[in-house]
Amino acid sequence: MRYIPTKDLDFAGWLDVRRKYIVDYNAIGGSSAGAVLGLCQRGDGTFFETPGSVYRKIVEGEETPDNARMKRGRMLEDVVVRMFEEETGLKTRNDFKIRIHDSYDWAIGDYDRMVVSHDDLGPSILEVKTTDSWVYKTWLENYEGIPPYQLAQCQHYMWISGHNTCYWAVLLVDTWELHYHRIHRDDDYLAAYHVPRLQNFVENHLQKRVPPPPLNENDARMVWGEEIPGKYIDVGSEDFKELLKAIHMSSVASGLDK
Repeated sequence: MRYIPTKDLDFAGWLDVRRKYIVDYNAIGGSSAGAVLGLCQRGDGTFFETPGSVYRKIVEGEETPDNARMKRGRMLEDVVVRMFEEETGLKTRNDFKIRIHDSYDWAIGDYDRMVVSHDDLGPSILEVKTTDSWVYKTWLENYEGIPPYQLAQCQHYMWISGHNTCYWAVLLVDTWELHYHRIHRDDDYLAAYHVPRLQNFVENHLQKRVPPPPLNENDARMVWGEEIPGKYIDVGSEDFKELLKAIHMSSVASGLDK
């Protein structure tokens, strides 16, 4: 297993090292995998992250501003881990690594914690989240608890490390309830869907500097720019949103939407 050691880095140092590797190797981490796969959708079908947004971060250096939700997650990470250990009786440890897939330089993973081996499935990964009870209720109604883009993140980590399982734990910050699930590595999904689509995105979009098909208005601005000589496009219009849907469906049908 290849990795970059991060034990002696603070958060800013870790962020700099990780960002440099991502830019140098057109790398995809677990938190970006769901976006590349087109899984980061809201309940109304709109996308909050897309292959285009990942492209802009890596190729154009666009940064995601730190926000209250992100800070909350970092500050409560240790709390969620302690609650998980108390409720399950399992032991965890810090990983202190940016892990790199043995065969693909572009595939990386940063795990919140490693779960010490406690059965014949060996050591496991622990991924922790924070949200509120209203959001979690929608997750239960729509996804049986775990949103697809977060499942993809866990599968991504297991693929890189070779571990058989990943625990996913979420703290509801308004009720202080902890929910957790154990996810098993799905080699069929990884081989047929996850890895080929990420590899296509890296090789045919990131490395070639070709933006992927747009899925929302920000993507469209990246592809077509703010203005097209001799024409005017209202990116907020219903017609334009239908155009985006048509482009997306066309790319799916042709196998280009990776």
